[in-house]
Amino acid sequence: RRPLNNNARRPRRVHLIIPPLVALAKKNEELYIPDKKNPLILSADSPALYLFQRMRDEAHRFAIGFYRQTHRKKAVKSKLDEIPGIGPKTKKKLIQHFGSVRKIQQVSETELSDLVGNKTAKIIMDMLG
Repeated sequence: RRPLNNNARRPRRVHLIIPPLVALAKKNEELYIPDKKNPLILSADSPALYLFQRMRDEAHRFAIGFYRQTHRKKAVKSKLDEIPGIGPKTKKKLIQHFGSVRKIQQVSETELSDLVGNKTAKIIMDMLG
């Protein structure tokens, strides 16, 4: 324990040159550094290459997750979202019962009012035409 504590108190000087930006090509796992003509090629078992691969893969995973999340929200939007007084619960109830906005447009106001009430049915009919 004592050697560990002694070493922890001593500042270590590590001389690393870390460029502000690098690109890791996926095909040959080559590291491209700005203003350098040729890529840096690290050995396949290099811990540094492993670190760069993990950072690239994590950044890629994060970007894909964000893309999917934003596009999922857009895909769920419908004309029902634009109707005042129609919240998520009513929207869900309508879609589960009728299947789609197009089918809601084809039903009578009476059939619609049986599910959501007269006032809401009238608003839906007026808004969906």
